[in-house]
Amino acid sequence: MIITKINQQKRNLDNENIFLDEKYWISLSKTQLINFSLFKGKEINNVEKLDLEKASTLNKIIFKVQSLILRRPRSEKEIHGYLRYKQNLSEEELKTAIHLSKEKNYINDESFTEWFIKQRLEFGLSGDNKIKSELIKKGITSAIITKTLKRLINDENELLERREERLKEEIIKLKTQFDKLDLWKMKEKIFRRLLSRGFSYDEIKGNFE
Repeated sequence: MIITKINQQKRNLDNENIFLDEKYWISLSKTQLINFSLFKGKEINNVEKLDLEKASTLNKIIFKVQSLILRRPRSEKEIHGYLRYKQNLSEEELKTAIHLSKEKNYINDESFTEWFIKQRLEFGLSGDNKIKSELIKKGITSAIITKTLKRLINDENELLERREERLKEEIIKLKTQFDKLDLWKMKEKIFRRLLSRGFSYDEIKGNFE
């Protein structure tokens, strides 16, 4: 078996199409092409053929991971679930795909956590406790969450101020909604509603009056 042609893919410029005995065979990244020392005219044996086909499959998986995170950043747990249940990878393939995705920085839980927190501060109405809970469900460690929140609290004053303004607006809205209740029952309902959104008792109390 001889490699008879190698040309660049049009869809993914980092990939090369490889033809074996005049027929399209597989595609590999430029890096893989160099690592395997492939060139037009090279003879391939059966063992090499199987190894290269595995490498091609892995390359396609990494491309799918890249496409996935271009839609929005993902945590390692989310990528792991996608590869296991959507791509049906073996344990060995899964470990290799996760490792390569980390090498290419497609998986970076610290960067993901920063993006996620900024999104929650910028849009909607979520307190720190709810943000922490959502991130833990996505497989982020408490250490990463705490460190990132602490840094953003120091660096992103504008985002925090905007969230506080939205909290005040929500309290005004809820006061109107529960205006027929006596003050104690109104406060109970408002505090319960906002506690469920992850705000602390002190945050709510500080903005209630």
